Amino acid sequence: MLAEETAAYGLEGRVEACHARALEVMKREDQIRILDKVKQAGISLVTNPHTGKYHLPVQLALERGVNVALGQDDCNDAYYPYGACSPLEVSFLASHLLWMMDPAGRETLYDMITWRASAAIGVQNRLAAGGPANIVVLRRDSIKSAIRYHERPAYVIKEGAVVAENA
Repeated sequence: MLAEETAAYGLEGRVEACHARALEVMKREDQIRILDKVKQAGISLVTNPHTGKYHLPVQLALERGVNVALGQDDCNDAYYPYGACSPLEVSFLASHLLWMMDPAGRETLYDMITWRASAAIGVQNRLAAGGPANIVVLRRDSIKSAIRYHERPAYVIKEGAVVAENA
């Protein structure tokens, strides 16, 4: 229904849906049919696998060309009593829950908290000369160690200015 309404209102590429957990319990052909509609409507999906029993079939969605981001819609609240509101922490948890601990899986998870997350909300996420210079500087030298340790970033820079520094 969301894909049909997105197209009916001309909102292709400007809609995202969170969780989509019910897809996991559907038959494969129904998953594919729905994901193809989601792709055609340009809807991004955001999965939060650490807050529930069922999970969006991430690999299948990506294979069908759907943009998938990783999110955290609950943090230290009545629904989910843990978390530091950290995308790297969520990546760490998701790597276990979605069995994405191999190098390709880690790369995908990192994409899901960087450019795929930006794409889901329509934000350009590429450094370019003359661009806004929005960047997060991590302390680790690899995606594996960044997810493994999921530390706070050393710096957060927005439009060229340091807005957070974690010494």
